[in-house]
Amino acid sequence: MKTIYTLLTIFIFSTNLFAQKFIQEWYKPLEGTGERKWGAAILTTPDDNFYIAGKGQKPGYGLFYYSKIDSAGQEIFTTFAEEQYNDANSGINRIIIDQQNRFITIGTFEYFSRKTFFTQLTDAGEILNITMQSAEQGYQGGNDIVQTPDSGYLVASYLYDYYVGLCFALRKLDNTGNFIWDTAFVDPDGNHMEGQFRGMESINDSTYVLAGFRDYDIGSAVNSDMVFAKVQLRNDTAHLTKFIIYQKDGTNEHANDILILPNNQGYIMCGQAPNPNSLTTLIGNIVRTDTAGNVIWDKTYARISNGITDFIRIHLDKDTNILVLAQTGSGSQDASLLKYSLDGDLLQKKHFDYGTNEFATDFAVSKEGKIYITTWGPSYATLLLKVKDICPVISPEVSIDDTIPKPGEDIVIHVQDTKDIWSYSLQQINGEQIFATQMGNEGELTFTVSGLTNEDIANGIVVSVVEPEVDCIKYSDTLYLEFYDGIDEWSHNHLIIAPNPFHNYIMISAINTNELPRSTRIYNLEGQMLLEIKDMTNHKKIDLSTLPKGIYIIGLQDTSGEIIYKKIVKD
Repeated sequence: MKTIYTLLTIFIFSTNLFAQKFIQEWYKPLEGTGERKWGAAILTTPDDNFYIAGKGQKPGYGLFYYSKIDSAGQEIFTTFAEEQYNDANSGINRIIIDQQNRFITIGTFEYFSRKTFFTQLTDAGEILNITMQSAEQGYQGGNDIVQTPDSGYLVASYLYDYYVGLCFALRKLDNTGNFIWDTAFVDPDGNHMEGQFRGMESINDSTYVLAGFRDYDIGSAVNSDMVFAKVQLRNDTAHLTKFIIYQKDGTNEHANDILILPNNQGYIMCGQAPNPNSLTTLIGNIVRTDTAGNVIWDKTYARISNGITDFIRIHLDKDTNILVLAQTGSGSQDASLLKYSLDGDLLQKKHFDYGTNEFATDFAVSKEGKIYITTWGPSYATLLLKVKDICPVISPEVSIDDTIPKPGEDIVIHVQDTKDIWSYSLQQINGEQIFATQMGNEGELTFTVSGLTNEDIANGIVVSVVEPEVDCIKYSDTLYLEFYDGIDEWSHNHLIIAPNPFHNYIMISAINTNELPRSTRIYNLEGQMLLEIKDMTNHKKIDLSTLPKGIYIIGLQDTSGEIIYKKIVKD
């Protein structure tokens, strides 16, 4: 039998799971002259520009700053609220636009005593009001804010009880940000409930949902549980109508953000959870519940097994998928962007690592679906990322002449029904390398590419299409190639794996039962063996229903001990 050098098997198919990608458009530092600026919150403006709010520092004193940025990343203006402070805990947490088209920020000001920090600005950056107010007892901060029907504001917050620690609280402000009332929540015994609310959304004029964490250790979140709450505002106070504690195995579980799904479909919360494989690290956590707060699905994600992943903000895109901003890394921190379906499937992910510590803080989505991410780095400059998402359109039809070339041979790709003013590029599926670019010709367009390597095609290749006047990219189906050298009749012509892509199972069969593989193994892309079958019979049905959607490698060993590897996909 010939030696088999099978590297990758060709499969040409359509799958939304791998045809979609986040593509970084640009990455810019927003620096001032002589100032340090930490971007903390970002919001799309009605004219489709962006408002960024954060904290900064001039020589000798601290400040808060507010910048308006256009869609190209150019600064339109910057306004400073020059209030002296020297404590790292001070900062802005959220920015919203209210019914009067004013920009509202909420945060925490810490100078001797922690205060709720509120600002109200015009679209031109004029500061209308600033308030810094402590609670009636202890101190209080501000994590999130929504406008109420009376043109005032409700603040998701915490109250400090000197005997208990941080406690769940809501704060009501008038239309200029001045204090009206506080509600600190208590347990049945009349004791303040330990924890704090981090995210809040409005269901209607009087009902709000919140997410945060219950705190067991005074003044910290070392031992905590994720919580969901629903409140109603009545008679100048907030009443808890639902309070659910989600306890898992481990510590340090909390929620950072919450959103309401359309059509009464429930809620999405995101935060972090303990890593079951490493007690000293944390993983991102995203949870979907029904309207009563019952868990429908609960997913976790770790970029690095021994690092920290924290899901910090969530948005819905125009296709009602869930966009998640994460802080990830181990030692060096960076931002990650993920997309989940409403069923909890991880559809895409991209990590942004520039070799230094960049701390992700917030993101916003424009009317056209562009994603803008704020981070800040070691130079204390706000860093702004612009990311394109793939447009949900029909993919161009693509085919390959020779699907099993020898290494170094030309790869010839055909794209059907091209338009002469559109640009077509053959590139890696991760968007990192483009191999060829041509303009359409009102018919079939042919690419010829030489010298592709196994590294080039390891994750597949795609044809991307850029439509003029539309800032959006469309992708073809994913193409998986296989380079053969010394191809063997048994491995290529007589062995059948079907269906592929598959849903729950695959069948392995051969024209001659003597040529069936002796054993079969299933691996993930990290090389971990997930399943081994040693007793193979013709038309062997292998149940893979428990595997999540994705790409896997199947290893087939013949009677002589030789192994070939083929790529299979669960859709």
